[in-house]
Amino acid sequence: MGERPTGVTIVAALYLIEGVFGLLGALAIILLGGAVATMITGIPATGSNQAAAANVAAAGGFIGMIAGVLGIIMLVLAILALVVGWFLLKGKNWARWVAIIFAVLSLLGFPIGTIIGIVVIYFLLVDKAGKAYFEGAKA
Repeated sequence: MGERPTGVTIVAALYLIEGVFGLLGALAIILLGGAVATMITGIPATGSNQAAAANVAAAGGFIGMIAGVLGIIMLVLAILALVVGWFLLKGKNWARWVAIIFAVLSLLGFPIGTIIGIVVIYFLLVDKAGKAYFEGAKA
C-alpha cells in the first residue's frame, strides 16, 4: 500500500467530522427530547379534567420515546461514520464501499448532500489514485 492520496484523506476527514457532529446531535436529541417529555408530563391537571391530563402525559411519553429512538439511530450512524472514516485512513476496501453507499444515499440531500456525495464518489470510485490506494491494500 502506497502513500494515501489527498482525496482519500479529505473523504476520511469528512466522515470523521460527520461522526463527531453526529454524536453531538444524537446526545442533544436524547437529552433535550427527554427534558421536553419530562416538562410536558409534569404539567399539572387543572380542575376535574383528568382525561386531558392523561392525554398530556401520553403525549409527553410519546415525544420522549420518539426522541430516544431518533437519538439512538443517529448515535449508531455517527459511530458508523467514525469507523468508516478511521478505516478509510487505514486503507480498508470495505470502508471505501460503505462510504460509497453512504455517498449515493446522500445524493438525495440537495444541495449540500449532493455536493458531498459527488465529491466522495469521485475520490473513492473515479479518481485513479484513490482506486489504486485501496486496490493495493488488503480488505
